[in-house]
Amino acid sequence: MRLRRWLAVVPALSLLASGRMVFAQLPTGSVTTGPFAQSAPIGGTPLMLLLLISLPGIAVYLFKDEGAAPPALVSNLRHNHVLHDKVLLVSVHTEDVPRVGDEERAKMKDLGDGIWQVRFDYGFMEDPDIPLALSQLPDVDLEEQVTYFLGRESVSAGKAPGMHPWREELFVLLNRGAANASRFFKLPPEQVKRWQRRG
Repeated sequence: MRLRRWLAVVPALSLLASGRMVFAQLPTGSVTTGPFAQSAPIGGTPLMLLLLISLPGIAVYLFKDEGAAPPALVSNLRHNHVLHDKVLLVSVHTEDVPRVGDEERAKMKDLGDGIWQVRFDYGFMEDPDIPLALSQLPDVDLEEQVTYFLGRESVSAGKAPGMHPWREELFVLLNRGAANASRFFKLPPEQVKRWQRRG
């Protein structure tokens, strides 16, 4: 009986892994974080930032690609012309060890103009708790208004190179059942805003 279950699970996991690799190669529409700190400065402040309305509080954008601006942030800038006082571009990584010590968990890089790149490392036996990890960062006061921005990948079948059409359809179905990111990262639901990416 167990063998039959494994015979069903292993192909599904293989399909999810290959589907995620194909999906990861699709263009995200994101730009590098460089333009925020280096685009056409006027009096030391980038032109893009001079044209924005500043909102009080902290914006936390969760995005897996370090060094790239999250599509949710780019979309927010283009359409709403607002930027929070402090912006944290957070990526979460799972290491090949069971646990990562608290002193080794976070790495921060100042990108200028109140924008920070933050990387959290967790062991494969740990459950990421982003609010807890943020509370342990210097200069981050979670008593301020904090808004978490999540991207959601909406996957649909198409003619993606590298996958047979029936595997694509099955991947789309399996991807719909993926874990909810706000619950996985223990984010307060009332503080989460979502942005959708189609692929």
